[in-house]
Amino acid sequence: MMRRTFRRPAMSVAVLLTVIVPLACSSTPSSAPATSAAPTTVTEASTAVTQSGGSSPTPTSDSSAPPTPGSTPETFEANLTFGSGPFDLPNTTVGLADLSAYTATSTLTFRGTSAGKPTSWSTITTLAATNSPAARQMTVTKSGDVADPAPVLTVELNGVSYDKEGDSPCTADTIPAESPDPKESLAEPFEPAASLPAVIWADTAGSETVNDTPAAHYTFDEKALGQAGQTTSTGEVWVASTGGFVVKYVVTTKAGPDYFGDGIDGTIMWDYELTAVNQPVVITLPGDCPPGIVDAPQLPDATNVESLPGVLTYDTATSLSDIVAFYQTELGNRGWVPSGDPTVEDTSVIADFTQANATLTLTATIDAGVTTVELLITI
Repeated sequence: MMRRTFRRPAMSVAVLLTVIVPLACSSTPSSAPATSAAPTTVTEASTAVTQSGGSSPTPTSDSSAPPTPGSTPETFEANLTFGSGPFDLPNTTVGLADLSAYTATSTLTFRGTSAGKPTSWSTITTLAATNSPAARQMTVTKSGDVADPAPVLTVELNGVSYDKEGDSPCTADTIPAESPDPKESLAEPFEPAASLPAVIWADTAGSETVNDTPAAHYTFDEKALGQAGQTTSTGEVWVASTGGFVVKYVVTTKAGPDYFGDGIDGTIMWDYELTAVNQPVVITLPGDCPPGIVDAPQLPDATNVESLPGVLTYDTATSLSDIVAFYQTELGNRGWVPSGDPTVEDTSVIADFTQANATLTLTATIDAGVTTVELLITI
């Protein structure tokens, strides 16, 4: 990010824009603005104008401004008038990866008319995140004129992704090993800060402590959002003095069909807060969620290993009696208590272990000369 220490008059420059185009499958209801997320994200390269106000260098594509979830980025050149202050915020997620934990809450509210009829809606997204160990819990609640008001919960914990919508049963799936680091799977597309509009050339407004974090305060209007002549906007952003992450961001934008889409007029309000910075995060799964990954050792000669939520299977050449002895020792060291004696037959063995309200069932079966071990957890 290029720092400037002088004030400049507002200027119009040629920039490369990444425009957010909502998809038809977006969860935004038809009565809500088509651009419920930031309609225009300015790439960091677009700020590289000459200090004298001359023509800007040819900009290059930059992925520092992440796309809004459920949207498709498109680029084109345009002339925009930005603000006149010394501060730029091209990447609204800056600094978050360096925090050990935090809670981010974004409230997006719209009030206006659609096709001449009053409409309003609100979406609250809360993300509790810890980076070491990597875990995320995101909740989304909606109200007003929305197509589906059912709350949504997504949790990523210990290599498993859990999903629950409304009263539907909680489901679980293993996060593939070839996927990005688990902390990025929710952080990348659903991080609330990623949807905040970039700010170009905001004005300084002093410093203060917000959400227990010392921060620099900036103010801006529609020009700093690249929306001059399209909206009337007022906004404020507080950026942590150490770490540079956004602590609080509020913006109110009033606009018509040119911004929201055909037949839609109104005001959209965005309120983002970052709290509990570097504080412990407690992630709690709903009671009906399936068990997570089975935390149990495997025999040294295990092959064809498959680990899914609640079940671990693999093949082994170890004898049935040695399998039972191995798990009686290893599971006992992990706090599992045998529940009765194992059931032993010529080609199979079954043994149950309990811990708190969970039961772990060990099954080993010989079929066509191959012994398959299954560890199944039920709650």
